[in-house]
Amino acid sequence: MDPGLYVTFFNEGERFDDELPPVGPLEHVVVRDRLLIADRKDGHHADFFGNSRGIEAEYEFQRATGTEPGGVRRTDLRVVAPQGVYLRFVSFGHAAEHDPVPELGPYAIVVVGKQFVEADGDRLAIRIGNTQNLWELTATGGTALGGVIRPDIAFRTRSTRYHPEIKPFRPAHHAAAPAHPAKTHAAVAPAPSAHAPSHPAKSHTPAPAVPTKPHRSASPPPTAPSHERRAPSAPAAPRTPTTAEPAPRPAEVATPTLRDRIGPEQQTRSGSTVASPARERRQWGGAAWRLRFFIILSLVVLLAAFSIPSLSSLFAGSSAGPSTVGVGNAVTSPDWTYNVGSVRRVAKIGTAQAHGIYLVVAVAATNRTAAGAQLSRNNFSVASAGGDQYAAITGSVYSGTDNPTSSYAWPKEFPVGRSVIAQLIFDINPSATGLQLVIQDVPSTRVRLE
Repeated sequence: MDPGLYVTFFNEGERFDDELPPVGPLEHVVVRDRLLIADRKDGHHADFFGNSRGIEAEYEFQRATGTEPGGVRRTDLRVVAPQGVYLRFVSFGHAAEHDPVPELGPYAIVVVGKQFVEADGDRLAIRIGNTQNLWELTATGGTALGGVIRPDIAFRTRSTRYHPEIKPFRPAHHAAAPAHPAKTHAAVAPAPSAHAPSHPAKSHTPAPAVPTKPHRSASPPPTAPSHERRAPSAPAAPRTPTTAEPAPRPAEVATPTLRDRIGPEQQTRSGSTVASPARERRQWGGAAWRLRFFIILSLVVLLAAFSIPSLSSLFAGSSAGPSTVGVGNAVTSPDWTYNVGSVRRVAKIGTAQAHGIYLVVAVAATNRTAAGAQLSRNNFSVASAGGDQYAAITGSVYSGTDNPTSSYAWPKEFPVGRSVIAQLIFDINPSATGLQLVIQDVPSTRVRLE
């Protein structure tokens, strides 16, 4: 699969045999209300080799982008990319967009449905609005994003960029408040009388405030007592609004923005502070003591190692077991590449009822061998933290004569180099925790499902 974005049009609950093949690779994708904006990568073109399903997928792509009339026939959209999917919720075409939303990702699979947006099983946004289709973000991408509303979604992958009309997000640096307050529409104060001192800056008394009522006489203000002259000058008190200088209007008061909310949250996560020199010296001193203990411990370990006849058997006996990766990370065997996209639990599939609860694991499998290779469900199992093992189900949970109402079907073909979504189903104990996907042909790596 070439680098780039790939989109698949489908209907919710549609059998995988009825789904159209993905269209791509694409340079960038923008999902708008009843419109898709997408460009193919340079040097790539649609190539079907007489495949009617590929032709229908291309027609659906052209209907979605507006180059063919009639509108899309499938309401949902799945976006994948070999290098991971990145997305931003935006207002497309607004060069002066207020408070750009930061980027989310990378994800293995992003689904844009009629009422929600999900990425690797996590719900990122939901539909709102009666006359206008808008997305309201959840707090999944960060607590500062909860409640933010945007109309459009932009996609890219690691080797591509967003659409040129998408305003880039640049995190703001949160410094101290500005020294000068916001401008207000204050009236000009009257000029001082002829009896007032010509150089008020030389006086040790603060400048008189603007009077609220006019003086009855033009006599100069009383001279401050002598002890006030001897006292050192103090900063002038802040001026209070008077009838001649109205208070700022509510529209002129600065309100916190999305960047103001994102900045403190990022600072809280990072927790980075500048240490004083004394603190650095204490840290270096503690590090020196820890280094001394480390050296002593290393000598003890070396002595123990040389006292054992076979050093290789020592390391073989202390093996820590297989490593683990999270959902969205690719796992590769000599013949296949696997990428877990989503995990969900359901109690019933069609007419099939689980003894415990069904665990449905969506895996994007890519055939790296030869045409006609098939993926066996017996190659997968699920292990729990308690040591229980659950084998993948191969029976009536999938769509067929025994369960015609099931929405899950096992793929019949795995073309070479193309990512195909396969749904693995396990009947597990509802109280099982710490679940991991075990792949027989990748014994050294497991995938954390929770």
